[in-house]
Amino acid sequence: MAGKKTYVSDIAEAIKAYNQKTLFELPNSGSLKTTCIAYLKHEGYRIAEPIDYGNEINSMDGLINYFYALLDSKDNGHINAYRHLERDRIVAKRFIENRMKATGAKKEIAIEECGEIVKTVIENRKKFKFKFGVGFSIFGQAKLGWITDVAVNLINKKLDRIRKDEAALQREEMLRLEDTSESEYDLDAILSKMDEEIN
Repeated sequence: MAGKKTYVSDIAEAIKAYNQKTLFELPNSGSLKTTCIAYLKHEGYRIAEPIDYGNEINSMDGLINYFYALLDSKDNGHINAYRHLERDRIVAKRFIENRMKATGAKKEIAIEECGEIVKTVIENRKKFKFKFGVGFSIFGQAKLGWITDVAVNLINKKLDRIRKDEAALQREEMLRLEDTSESEYDLDAILSKMDEEIN
């Protein structure tokens, strides 16, 4: 098993390879990611794949446009409030920066996360009980930070449900594939005996 020095050496080599880009190719971060993940696992950290929200938003203006497109699609022909692009950009910049601070993720990931928050707010507007028309300014983080907090909570609950559903499907598949007829242990009998002992 590799020691800490080996992992650090591997990371140094991966950084060196990453920095040696040519005129015709971009640096490959795959090796750097792989070596960093190996080191962190060695140190006891748990690594999770980044969540792919399926939003292809890659800019501040893209985030703002995504919000208004979702709002228009949900408003069934109602007239929406005036779009003040400069003000919306200030709000979007602050929104993205706050997500970067909260998660430590790079800007591109934070923008995708903001997109999921926007989608969650628009899809759950009744839960938020807005008294006035909804504009992008609701993502201003000062007094309106509670909106982001509620949306993040809703997203986490949704992710938990998805993970539980996936785990249940995996368990069902494992049980389906497992042939208990040839097993030397009768699981039903063991569970029944355990229930009797508990009661």
